[in-house]
Amino acid sequence: MGGQVTNTCKCGRPTRDEAYVCDTCSEELAKALGDIPWLESELETTITRTKGVDYRTKGGTRASERPSPVVWGAAEARGHLRAVLVAWSKFSSEEGVRNSAPRTCKREQEARG
Repeated sequence: MGGQVTNTCKCGRPTRDEAYVCDTCSEELAKALGDIPWLESELETTITRTKGVDYRTKGGTRASERPSPVVWGAAEARGHLRAVLVAWSKFSSEEGVRNSAPRTCKREQEARG
């Protein structure tokens, strides 16, 4: 899986210091990762139905069936989010990826002896 380090990001912009991504993509990734705690909290709220308004019954009669105590779609989304984060963390650890530009990945270091 060890990718070759180039001077071009996947988006086509140049990178600096042999980084995997350009500064713009790095900033976008940082923003997305920064939103994960909020997303996790919102998924937990949705899954457990701990707050919010049930608009299905607002202004009408109560439904004859009780809703499931768990929102399975949100639970599945949270599971997928966790799986992606674990896989990404494992890849980063195995390849020696750091938050700065990697000079060589772990596999390249091992190949050199």
